Amino acid sequence: KTIDILFVEDRTTRLKLYLTCVLDWIDVVPPQLIADLKARQDFRSAPYLGTYFYRINMKNKDPKKKRFLGHPKVRHALYLAMNRAEICEHVAKTGPEPARSLTPRKISSSIEYNVPMLPERDVKRARELLQEALAELKMDRAPSLRILYNTNEQHKSIAKVLQDTWSKTLDLSFKLENQDWQSYLEKQNLLDYDICRSGWIGDCVDPLAFLDLFLSDNSGNRTGYASSLYDSLIHRAQEEADSDKRFRILEEAEKLLLKDLPILPIYHHVTQNMVRPWVKGFYDNLQNVHPMKFVSVDKKIKAATRKR
Repeated sequence: KTIDILFVEDRTTRLKLYLTCVLDWIDVVPPQLIADLKARQDFRSAPYLGTYFYRINMKNKDPKKKRFLGHPKVRHALYLAMNRAEICEHVAKTGPEPARSLTPRKISSSIEYNVPMLPERDVKRARELLQEALAELKMDRAPSLRILYNTNEQHKSIAKVLQDTWSKTLDLSFKLENQDWQSYLEKQNLLDYDICRSGWIGDCVDPLAFLDLFLSDNSGNRTGYASSLYDSLIHRAQEEADSDKRFRILEEAEKLLLKDLPILPIYHHVTQNMVRPWVKGFYDNLQNVHPMKFVSVDKKIKAATRKR
């Protein structure tokens, strides 16, 4: 008859309240404990409609950086050198899937959309592409770059991994720039960065929930990326009534986005729910949305479980 919702910011405190049965369900857990919690039957990890990625500033105020990051071979070299599997296993630890696209791959199990994919990691090819780009740009050496991220231990750890990876594999120099949330957003909006941490959660199960973000006039673009062809494809998809034709247009648009690569996909999110066995009506889904009118507590199961 009633639902009590506790607003608890600290993840460790949330977990303690759950483990002592004060809470029946929590939707996030301390990242350092995920490896242990995954063995529990009440830990519910499932694909989530979100992607963690890095943005690349395509309109850098520094002319040398703009030329360097503006070269598509440089961006593809950065992508191919990234060890996304290592980040997922040793840093994110939530069980996410390494990303080779902007749109989460699992979306294709819900709709008839064939998610375009970037290639797997290839360090040798990454080095070749970077050397080709430097030669074409007539640069002896790449400029030193910045990685911008907002204050968060996990964001910091991922930035450090990439800083180390790009240094060892491509001999590139990166400085880490940590900012509070508001300053981070301001710098991102003003394109006052070289490469920055980012992410996106889809508001509906549809590729367009991700792809329209990079329209040239979308305020959420924040990369300076502008392609008249990409814009026309997205606008065509928005006006297409036939779902099959619409998805084919969106596939073409995402292929173009991955070819131009103003972003570097890293991983697709998963949920981190912990749900007691007496909670009924809870179902894993891509949006992690659980209408309370369908959720209930089985008091008999709860009483019997707590006695044990």
